[in-house]
Amino acid sequence: MTLSRNALEADVAQMETELRDAIRGLQSTRASHSAHMVVQALDEHVRGESELLEGYRTFLADELQPAGVRYLVQFVLEDEERHHTVLEELANAIVWGGFKSGPDNLVPDLPTRYSCDEPLRAQTRALLNHELKDRAQLRKLRKGLRAYGDVALWELLIDLMGMDTEKHIRIFRFILSHRTNQHGFRRLLPRG
Repeated sequence: MTLSRNALEADVAQMETELRDAIRGLQSTRASHSAHMVVQALDEHVRGESELLEGYRTFLADELQPAGVRYLVQFVLEDEERHHTVLEELANAIVWGGFKSGPDNLVPDLPTRYSCDEPLRAQTRALLNHELKDRAQLRKLRKGLRAYGDVALWELLIDLMGMDTEKHIRIFRFILSHRTNQHGFRRLLPRG
């Protein structure tokens, strides 16, 4: 079902939102129907996350919770707050990406053809190699913790750092594989 422009604008005007810049952009940039639909879905998700964030904050305010549990929930809260920010920036990029008058908080563009000169490649490879070494060190550290007996929380923390390291490796591989050569052809680098 395709909604008319007026119906879309009326629907947007009635939204309770946390994505104010994106919603303002839907109206002022005369965004497409698909942009409206995606931003509305993002907004719905962000509003649900806002309730969840408040739940985490309430949980952390309860001094009766065990310190170790509060420590772990703080990790989750920080991740969720970052997710909230990324979703807002993504919504802004969808709506304002091609306009100079939009907000500063949007996911920046990474064009298919960007300058990935040798210094950038070298720096990225160095960072990737560091993360690969870090992964091996974390695995070794994880095994070494067993000598301390029942340290499940410590093991969990090392596992979480390992998951972050895997994320970092994926980011650096993306940067290296996303580049194009001088002819505009995408070149995928081997994993390793």
